Amino acid sequence: MTTPAAPEPFRQNDRLMAFIGDIGILRDGGKVSFEVQLSEGALNPLGMLHGGALAALFDVAMYEVAKAGGEAVTVSQETKFLSAIHADTPLHVEAEPLRIGRSMVVCMARARQGDRLCGHATAQFARLHDKAGETTQDGAPSA
Repeated sequence: MTTPAAPEPFRQNDRLMAFIGDIGILRDGGKVSFEVQLSEGALNPLGMLHGGALAALFDVAMYEVAKAGGEAVTVSQETKFLSAIHADTPLHVEAEPLRIGRSMVVCMARARQGDRLCGHATAQFARLHDKAGETTQDGAPSA
């Protein structure tokens, strides 16, 4: 019987991620999973995770997926908030690619606490390299 892999510490020097909480990451092929122990500072006055913090977690998780083929930047993100997220239970964020193209990557992510789906997001990322793999002058994909 194999023991599930333990998450590795993620971006401990990233002030935004550290503000949200202690984050562990697991990579499985093209997918990424975060296990997040939320910090009290990331909660809104009602004691729930601030929506902007969840959007940031989604963005970073999907970026980790999108950058597999080279650096990328977020072009758009749509986030849906489905239920309250509290700090007393670990938050699990899973991201995966939906479509990988030459110049664009589309990803999706889900957030769960226990069995409860708390939110989901999709995002589009532009790759920062041209066909030859070189970064374009303005950082945008070449036409």
